[in-house]
Amino acid sequence: MSKYKTCFFSPNQSSETIHGVKFIGMMNSSCDIPELYRGFGDISTTMFALPTICLGLFGHRLPERVTMEDIRLHKTTNITDDAHMVSLTTNKQVAKDWGNKNYITLDPVLFRQYVIDVHKTYTYHHYNLPGRMEREAEHVALAVLFCSVKSITIGDTDIKNPFYVAIDEHNEEAIQAFENLYLDYLTLLRTLREQPGQAEEASGLLVEFVETYLSFYDKFAGPDNPFDKTADELLIHYPEFVTRFLQQAGHVDCQTVTFKELARTSNKNLIENHAYGRTLTQATPFNPSQIVTCYDDPWSYSTYE
Repeated sequence: MSKYKTCFFSPNQSSETIHGVKFIGMMNSSCDIPELYRGFGDISTTMFALPTICLGLFGHRLPERVTMEDIRLHKTTNITDDAHMVSLTTNKQVAKDWGNKNYITLDPVLFRQYVIDVHKTYTYHHYNLPGRMEREAEHVALAVLFCSVKSITIGDTDIKNPFYVAIDEHNEEAIQAFENLYLDYLTLLRTLREQPGQAEEASGLLVEFVETYLSFYDKFAGPDNPFDKTADELLIHYPEFVTRFLQQAGHVDCQTVTFKELARTSNKNLIENHAYGRTLTQATPFNPSQIVTCYDDPWSYSTYE
């Protein structure tokens, strides 16, 4: 049995990664969940840029210690995004509702140990969710990387992601390699979010990141590594994705320049050129005392305890 099958930490225990991320009193998502979904309205403007790690979807909260308080703040603050992590669900209809029929389908194998089951965690801590939140079947993560996105759905159109990497749940080498990549990604996002003045440091981390990300594909994406393809080559099998990518990318040499070369030549500007990245770098440091809590928000008022 894979050591990544389960991941539960009691309030008196914690799991600490090599980068210091701790989960305290969390119930993580079951290994029986084959897919997770995330619905959001701006898919068409965020999911077809250069598909490197910086296209990952991330929330505003990147705590180094994830506790029940972080989950409570995420779940019961709906007016402001300051306390939010990445919302996922096992219910496809809920994702459609969240995104007004737009959502992405995710394979959780690579990052499952970093996904928290909100409802099980609430139950463990003897909190109750309001009925309208129960149906959401919500799970949360600190970040989601593009290689875990299986498909992108816009309205009635399902678009396959050519950069999805399918990994068997027993492939511990790939899962460990991804874990290092994922934690480095959190470090980068945390630097951008909490230290906006450290532009040079963030730029260096970003360049290193892109190389690590490309190396992950080199090793685990197989002989059809999409980063080794040109736009024309990918267009044959993934016309919807590539067409939308080219519409956003502007002038790209579709015949001779590979996606790997595009990633390396654009790596220093990936944050600035990404809609979520611009929001991240413009954000102010998280301050719990300034957020709108459930006591101010009628959607959540006094229902969590």
